[in-house]
Amino acid sequence: MRRFKIYISMLTLLVAPLAHADTDTPPVINGPISYTQALALADAHSIAIAQSRADAGVSRASVRSAKAQEGAAISATTYASAGDSSNILTGASSVAPQNFLLSSPKGFADQNITLMVPLYTGGRLHGAANVALEQSLAADENVKASMLASESSVAQAYLAAALQSSLIDVAQSRVSAELAQVAIAQDKVGSGKLAQVDLLREQAELAEANQSLLKAKNDAALALVDLKQALGVSQSSDLSIADSVDTIPTSPSLPGSVKEALDLALSRRAELVAASRLKAAAADQQGIVHAEYAPQIYGIGMADGTLQDGSTRAGYTIGIAASIPLYDAGLRKADEAAAAARVQRAQADAVQSELTVEHDVASSFLNWQTAQSELGAAQAGLDAAAESSRLADLRYAAGKSTTVERLDAFAALTRAQGDLAQAKVGIAAARAKLLAAVGERPG
Repeated sequence: MRRFKIYISMLTLLVAPLAHADTDTPPVINGPISYTQALALADAHSIAIAQSRADAGVSRASVRSAKAQEGAAISATTYASAGDSSNILTGASSVAPQNFLLSSPKGFADQNITLMVPLYTGGRLHGAANVALEQSLAADENVKASMLASESSVAQAYLAAALQSSLIDVAQSRVSAELAQVAIAQDKVGSGKLAQVDLLREQAELAEANQSLLKAKNDAALALVDLKQALGVSQSSDLSIADSVDTIPTSPSLPGSVKEALDLALSRRAELVAASRLKAAAADQQGIVHAEYAPQIYGIGMADGTLQDGSTRAGYTIGIAASIPLYDAGLRKADEAAAAARVQRAQADAVQSELTVEHDVASSFLNWQTAQSELGAAQAGLDAAAESSRLADLRYAAGKSTTVERLDAFAALTRAQGDLAQAKVGIAAARAKLLAAVGERPG
């Protein structure tokens, strides 16, 4: 039994990677998903998040590359030549450090080892490493911002699907009520208590109710299409929403004022941190241009083993190479101007990011307050419409009103039910947007 368990465990380890090997196609997700599960699916499958994570991976590799240039580099180059004159042979330009060798007029073979280490570059290499690091940290912040944006999009798509589900329920209740009313009207027409035209009006209302139900179902299906797109899953997924507008989570708590919301956003929003990092990177880039005016000093060591005319020779060379620019026709001046402009652009981008965040917060807070008022008004409207419909039914049953009056009251009730569903979703959507605006997950 133990051997069998070990075998199964090993088989699982071998098969598990294969189950996740195909990442070129969107995943298929089936079954009902909750609001919280939808946010988790966004983190796992969102294309935008995957793209930003890949960009962050490239940036982290760039940091390692930049830091590696501050250390020693060693290359090996093998030469073999024949001819009747001396010449300079070069190693491959893609291999650093590149080696140059003066060849003999006669055939020879040489094995070279070259070491090069930066001794002083005026801060150029260190500055390049800092630029790469700041850009990498900014990329990491962009991942956070992408996650928040994707979760916010999924939240809005999920709430839209929840609204359409509620509207299906409203449309279905209207169809059920009209079916019952048509049956009553048929009985009354049969007993002579109601004119045939009233039955026709009821049947027309039932047909319209069925049409509204079909439209509600189609809108719900389209809302699920949008939700799948936001989740980053295949449209062949057979998923449904598990939460209604009344069961969407309402945590965490919201800020109580615009000022509190702004303070939270300015301390949390990843976009602001990323903009600050890029501003620092631009300043470091400007320092690199200045460092290029400084002497560039490298330590060099070489060892050679040469075979020529049947004899061998081995030797070494150590030295220092120092280079300094004397004249470049204005190249570095142009680089300085470009670096200064990049600093100004990064500063402007940082200000723009802050203005955008403040706009998001202010508009989201206002929408949240408006949504609260709309919910109260929708609830009051539904209560009034329900009472009006109840009284209209009583008057119609007692023969004191017409079919038109009852249908008008019932239509107002249906509209009020839809308005309340929209108001509930509206307040949930406004809440999710406000949370995202202050840098908090929307649920």
